[in-house]
Amino acid sequence: NEDGMRKTMDYARRDFHGLCFTNLVDFDMTYGHRNDAPGYARAMTVFDRQLGELLPLLRDEDILIKADGYLAIVLQHEIDHFKGILFYDHIDRNDPFRKEDNSIVIE
Repeated sequence: NEDGMRKTMDYARRDFHGLCFTNLVDFDMTYGHRNDAPGYARAMTVFDRQLGELLPLLRDEDILIKADGYLAIVLQHEIDHFKGILFYDHIDRNDPFRKEDNSIVIE
């Protein structure tokens, strides 16, 4: 978790445009499922501190989504499908119902 947060903060310090997805797997793999409740508590304390360091690095246009459980699984799944491009990014904000020229209509 700590390494993932350090890398996320490194990206936040850059002139970075795109999607930065960080999966803090230690919460589940190492401490979850009641494997190590005290370790989980320590990891949460470190995460809270690192989150406090990350937040001031975010710009006004940045969006931070903190997800766990099912929402995290769904987000990971969808990001995998689109190779880092979310479905929302494909929508023309001026004409959200516009079809691409090469699109196929399924009825």
